[in-house]
Amino acid sequence: MLENDVTYAMPQFMRYHIRDRASWELYRDKTAPGPRWSSERIEEACQRFDSRDRPLCLGVGSTWGTIRSLAGTEYASTMLYDDPGLMHAIIDHFRWIGETYVFPLIDRLRPEIVATGEDCCYNHGMLLGPKHFEQLCAPTYRSIGEIAKDCNVDMVAIDTDGNAMEFVPLVEAC
Repeated sequence: MLENDVTYAMPQFMRYHIRDRASWELYRDKTAPGPRWSSERIEEACQRFDSRDRPLCLGVGSTWGTIRSLAGTEYASTMLYDDPGLMHAIIDHFRWIGETYVFPLIDRLRPEIVATGEDCCYNHGMLLGPKHFEQLCAPTYRSIGEIAKDCNVDMVAIDTDGNAMEFVPLVEAC
């Protein structure tokens, strides 16, 4: 968009990355992370943060918000009912990435903040119900909470847009 810095507009996709199981598998395979770093390489990369004088924040990804970003709100919402297996496969994949690649960094760096973003709330509330949140999202939040507690993280920050009144108690219960 011309002069988008003056009149900002949200991007509109003609076609999202994930449209069905086949497009998910292609996306997953093409964006697969590389080999996990050795503990020596992690140590070397992390040493520069040992003497930090300001808070460190590490992002741990998302659950339903990732699917909404990759598939669009409409398909993400209908996937809950039409193909919950695909929804689980996507969330499980991204949880595996977080636990395999990010959690070791949290363990080593001991950040003050661990951050995630959901964007599952809009002006009237959540786009998925409590049942779906518990089935799909809560396991990820529990694992994030466990690593944060184990590493004495001061704050777990969750960004979401819109009316979060339904969302807050669901996350607190994790």
